[in-house]
Amino acid sequence: MEYLHSIQDTIRAICEKHQKNELIQTRIGMRTNGDLHLGNLFPIITAVIIGKELITKGYKYKLIVILVDQEINGDDLPFNYLKYSENETLAEYSINKIRNLISEITFWNNDLIIEYKTVSKSQKTELFRKLLIKILNKSDEIIPIYTPCKKCGELLKKYKRDNAKLIYKCNQCNSDYTLNLEDLNEELMLDHDLLGAIENNLFNIDLHILGADHAFKNKGDDSSLRKREYFRTILTNSSNYITMLTPVIFFNGKKMSKSASNGIFIREIKECFQKKYVNILKKFVIQNSFKKKITINDVLDICK
Repeated sequence: MEYLHSIQDTIRAICEKHQKNELIQTRIGMRTNGDLHLGNLFPIITAVIIGKELITKGYKYKLIVILVDQEINGDDLPFNYLKYSENETLAEYSINKIRNLISEITFWNNDLIIEYKTVSKSQKTELFRKLLIKILNKSDEIIPIYTPCKKCGELLKKYKRDNAKLIYKCNQCNSDYTLNLEDLNEELMLDHDLLGAIENNLFNIDLHILGADHAFKNKGDDSSLRKREYFRTILTNSSNYITMLTPVIFFNGKKMSKSASNGIFIREIKECFQKKYVNILKKFVIQNSFKKKITINDVLDICK
């Protein structure tokens, strides 16, 4: 698959494939694990800028925002299980942040359609489970699938497989648990890249925007893009959506990270630029979309 990096190259590629008045559907995935930093903002704003340009050119445009509230997250339970406050889970807090920000960025355009989907719901659909079982049947790799123990809540990881049933042993309460993948009520957590590959087959998309950090190799392992391509090949050979990679943004020499609290976050950006922050962010994205890596040392670097 060809991966594009600039906004203009992406718009040009879409216009070459599609006729005016067609509906162009774009997917972005957002992890719901805290406040948004500049690296998270880049794909959101990129998707909106592309949508505005395509609408101007005579296309219809839908932005599908996948809210990743349930995935494998180290040894932690997923974000929709973790409490942020007395009344909100971490996922709920983050989803409100994401929706509010997108509303602020897109208020000017009623022609732009926005649709939100949560992984915790989509993974409980029949199509999702069929695609997951297909990957299990055809993959030559061990597919990590986690689930919480129904008795003690311990995160179960290792399983033995019996067709569509996964059999776990809980070391905490010494009980056995059988997870039936065909039971749509079952809770399961998957690798981020496996989720992305499956989600892209749940509906028709024309453009997928994600961060270029997925192309990085981690500790000698293959990049997550390689994993996505592998799963994508198992699921279908006919899907031909365009993929755009937005830059990886570094803050003081380290990749911006919500979990590590490293980066320039939306609150600081709003405090610095006040009502101008949306226009400044759009200009920053347009000027830098073709890059693979951006280094920021101060919030004021955004408007240079």
